[in-house]
Amino acid sequence: MMLRSPIDVRDLSFRLQTFPFFSNSHRDFLSLLSRELDIRIFHPGQTVLREGEYGEMTYILVHGEVEVVTESMSETHPPIRMRAPSIFGESPLLIGAPARRTATVIARAICDVRMVHQRIFNQLLSHFPSERLVYRKMAKERYGKRRRPRRGASISSTDSK
Repeated sequence: MMLRSPIDVRDLSFRLQTFPFFSNSHRDFLSLLSRELDIRIFHPGQTVLREGEYGEMTYILVHGEVEVVTESMSETHPPIRMRAPSIFGESPLLIGAPARRTATVIARAICDVRMVHQRIFNQLLSHFPSERLVYRKMAKERYGKRRRPRRGASISSTDSK
């Protein structure tokens, strides 16, 4: 049995604007980004990403519900539930490199997930200088001044010291 995505690819760029992560992005940037997304369907109980592993992909939940758990959560603390539209695993996009996953994400319903590789995202940003500034600012707000961008590098690559 083949599952089809409930979201038309042509409409996805407009849908991306509803995600807070992409809310300040230019329509042309989102249109190009939507063409580069991989589509994955996850079934209930299937692990989307695992805490502690390194990853280069960011996940855009356009339909469904996931549960977020960490090893440090106590048994009395209920898992966090996220419903579409949501984005998770975005650290690789912001730092421009593989990032260690800080939580495990498990599908709780059939999930339509779009994935983008950080390398593709940064290639697109090279054609949209104003977008690069938006995401560089977002990275700085989340991660502080630990990373300093080089001229002509990805949005948050570091200088060697």
